[in-house]
Amino acid sequence: MGFIPLKPIPEKDRMSMIFIGMGQIDVRDGAFVVIDEVNGERMHIPVGSVA
Repeated sequence: MGFIPLKPIPEKDRMSMIFIGMGQIDVRDGAFVVIDEVNGERMHIPVGSVA
């Protein structure tokens, strides 16, 4: 299995803001995670796509 080099995401394809309605932002293993206040579900935030 070979290494696939990562490519930067162009600025025009990035989001400038992320709105979190009801949840808590946490950092797990170097990644941002939103923890849903209602059911405790964890959702990763793709920080590479945020400007």
